[in-house]
Amino acid sequence: MKHLLSIVLLASTLLPLSCSPPYAPDTREIYNSREPSDIDQVALAKKAWDILGNPSRKKEWPGALNQYNHAVFTLLERGRKLNEHSGDRIQAPSGAFAVETSALGNDRDYRTYEDVIPCSKIQTSFHLEERVTVEGLGIPLAGIVKRNKNAVKRQNESLKDSGNIHTLTAILDFDHPVNGKPAMRFIPRLLEDSVNVGSTQQALAADFSAPISLFWDREDISNAGILGAFRPKKAVNYMGLYFSEPYSPKKIPVLFTHGLMSSPATFANITNRLLADPVIRHNYQFWFFGYPSGIPWAKSAQAQRDALQYIFDEYGTPDRNSPINKMLMIGHSMGGLITRMNNSEHPWGMLEKLIKGMNNARSLTYDQVTARLEELLPSSQADLEHDKKLRESFIFNPPQQTSRIVFMATPHRGSRFADSWVGRIGQKLITLPEAILLEVVRTGTLSNNMLLLNPMKIEEELTSIRQLSPSSPFITGIQEIRPSDRIPVHSIIGDRGRNNTPNSSDGIVAYYSSHLDWAQSEKIVPAGHSVQECIPAALELRRILRLHLQDNNIPFTRQDFTAKPVLWQSNPPMKLPRTVTH
Repeated sequence: MKHLLSIVLLASTLLPLSCSPPYAPDTREIYNSREPSDIDQVALAKKAWDILGNPSRKKEWPGALNQYNHAVFTLLERGRKLNEHSGDRIQAPSGAFAVETSALGNDRDYRTYEDVIPCSKIQTSFHLEERVTVEGLGIPLAGIVKRNKNAVKRQNESLKDSGNIHTLTAILDFDHPVNGKPAMRFIPRLLEDSVNVGSTQQALAADFSAPISLFWDREDISNAGILGAFRPKKAVNYMGLYFSEPYSPKKIPVLFTHGLMSSPATFANITNRLLADPVIRHNYQFWFFGYPSGIPWAKSAQAQRDALQYIFDEYGTPDRNSPINKMLMIGHSMGGLITRMNNSEHPWGMLEKLIKGMNNARSLTYDQVTARLEELLPSSQADLEHDKKLRESFIFNPPQQTSRIVFMATPHRGSRFADSWVGRIGQKLITLPEAILLEVVRTGTLSNNMLLLNPMKIEEELTSIRQLSPSSPFITGIQEIRPSDRIPVHSIIGDRGRNNTPNSSDGIVAYYSSHLDWAQSEKIVPAGHSVQECIPAALELRRILRLHLQDNNIPFTRQDFTAKPVLWQSNPPMKLPRTVTH
């Protein structure tokens, strides 16, 4: 009788539940009772997937999404731990699911990675002021690309994707099984916003900040700024191009160049903020040029040209509508001078201030200025190599791929900081690499204003700090050159929040030095010299990048008002206007 009563009571309890619509159980209850196996986790994910794929069950989506993501996270973590010492970090020994290896859309083959780290386990506060995340389906990951140990080390090896960090989202896909099993897929989140689930489309979860932070941590370049400024010989290996995501022929390159006593990591915050905009992340890829800023910036400019030529030779195309031929270049501080020099017409116009007998150099053609220089230079065999390097430094044609430039706190007319006691101490601290010293000594002995009676002072005079002085022949020389009129130019300038432009200064560079009469736009932001760190600068650059798409008749293929709202995990949160202009 007691057993019968128990059965009746149990049935009366379960009957209402059986009449109610199916609902994904609370995963906390499940995990409190026992630890589900892989098969159990896949079953939980499948139930949630079916709910998420059914438009009529939309009210149940939040609970189902939590259950699904919890199950997928558990499966990923188990795979990473069980296969920690294996060449394939993500496997399912239980056979409960398969891992997708063939290309499905823009998916990445998991065998590309030495590890895929859940973004929730990565701290970003060291580099970034905000953390940009999007709620949605799947588990955000940072995929560490395997390094090619057999490849020959090259200056631009990072562009081969070796050791880079990919922004991924992992899902367990029940609609595209592999060998009859649900497939674990790794989706590049900078290329995809959503995924089809049943008869619905679900937004993909994302963490755009963790891969950025992890990338700069692994590159170990954050401290290269000071080292590169005062001991450039020890930092010369940092010279070259960096970018964390694989090269995409469908995206416009944006090349950032840092300034004195800085490194490419100085752009971590501004790129993190820009990635909040789907229109930007789907149309642009970010590149960074790093260099030891203690060497003369004219030499760094040459290194940048060489690095870009390497890319253009490999990925370039004569099609003017190709994204690579719509490149933007952004230079901060001394990086702006490098950007201006490399993109100016008749760059040899600088030689008027540097070399005796080079009057009216800007009016000469490439062949004419080469012939003029050959007449002026001594012809001894010992000087031939240095003469060649001198020509390479100043006689070149700017890249035709550049189609817009942004100068940030750039000292076009120099900075009195270089002449201050702080600057003079900095000059004395800098030690040039021997090969570069020999080359710049050669330049110095040919120079008009730089001919020094005391050879011991040549090294001090030719440091990058000295080259920022308003009286430096490099600064007076760069006034003779400018980019083609076909290239729109923009300026972002700091005033330290004092609202006293045109008498303003960012603390290092005065407004009169940063201002360009021929700039298409000029934005004054309430910041010091590190304008790239302030939010208004990110908003202005966001505007310029969108304008660049409009001017090139590139439609916004994904409207940002249809994207999942971005979560800014900061205090106070940064607010980006969510408007689309056409």
